[in-house]
This record gives sequence, structure tokens and C-alpha cells, in this order.
Amino acid sequence: MLKDINLEIMNGEFVTICGPSGHGKSTLLTILAMLDQADTGMYTIEDIDVSKLTLDKSAKVRSKHIGIIFQSFNLIGDYTVKENVMLPLKYSPHISTAVHEQVFLKAMKDVGLEDKINEYPSNLSGGQQQRVAIARALVTSPSIIFADEPTGNLDSKNAQKILELLKTLNNDGVTVCMVTHDQNIATQSDRIINIHDGVVKADSSERNEVCIIKK
Repeated sequence: MLKDINLEIMNGEFVTICGPSGHGKSTLLTILAMLDQADTGMYTIEDIDVSKLTLDKSAKVRSKHIGIIFQSFNLIGDYTVKENVMLPLKYSPHISTAVHEQVFLKAMKDVGLEDKINEYPSNLSGGQQQRVAIARALVTSPSIIFADEPTGNLDSKNAQKILELLKTLNNDGVTVCMVTHDQNIATQSDRIINIHDGVVKADSSERNEVCIIKK
């Protein structure tokens, strides 16, 4: 359970949330990514207080501002790579259907999988599946990406490739917030937030706010 969290994530930062398993990292990320709501307090994204929004309005804000990368990829096995990556566009009314193909192809180019668009997830390696998951997060052109243990299921070589891709996105102006238990991965980000027993035990750095969560 999270307790007394006061946190700001700044525009353009690459932030890592780390700490032992079961101490609140993923819970915090699901709240930040608007997949869940805190019981109390206030949370703002781009000056919008999202803490009391209806599910429908939350989905609209999330689809406009946020991309989410899951540890277990969460790809649909019966869908091709293209169908998996295009899925968020169905829930993104701010993106016209005329540009769907364009943004899809750009996302696939960004992750280097243009030749895999008609493959099924079962035919891909773990690293390739994670890159598909990243493409799916990118296809709505989010300003913020939340990644839950994006390298947790990968070998060290593929883990570093995924981290380099996230760094490139961050260098292009995307705010990245990542959960990891791996200190070697964490130290490659701009800022580390350590959580223990649901409490922020250590934090580093301050810049232009984009996300604020208050108790």
C-alpha cells in the first residue's frame, strides 16, 4: 500500500521507480498511467486534475497523453503485429483515420520492425515482442510513456537494446517513467525514485512539472 506520496515528474525526464518486489512500484505506476485511481489525494497531468474523472474521460486523457509498456508485453496472440500495434488507435479520436497508416509505419520504423508487420507474436523473439509493445505505446504519439519492468523478461543484450530505444524516445522529447528492480538499468536514467514499504525513501532531481501526485 502506498503512503504519503508527494511526487512530481518533470517534462522531458527519464525517471526510474525502483525498490524491492511488493513494495509499491507497480501500484504507483498503474496510478500514474491512469490504469487505477488512488483512494485519496490529487493527481494532475498537463495541468488536468485526473484524480476524479469518470472512466470515459480518463480513457480520453490517457489515449491522448500516455503510452503504456507492459512487462509481459500483453500482445494478442491471434492478432498480427500490425493489428496489435494499431489497436490503441481505435480509442484515440484525436487521431484521424487518414493518418493511422502513417503513424503505424513510423512507430514500426522507430522500433526497427518494418519487416515483421504481418507476423504473429508467437513467431517473434522476446526482444521483438517487447519492441512491438513499444510500437503500440508509440502509435498515439504520447507525450509520456510509462513502462513496467520493460526489460524484466529479456536477456541482457535485448534489455540494453530496449533501454537504448527508450533513451532515444526521451531524447526526442518524450517523458519516460520506468519501473525496474534492476539497479544497473535504473542508473542509466536521469532520476531515480526509491520506494520501500509504499513510501518514497529517496528521490533525486527537479525540473518543469508534467505530472504531480499529492496525498
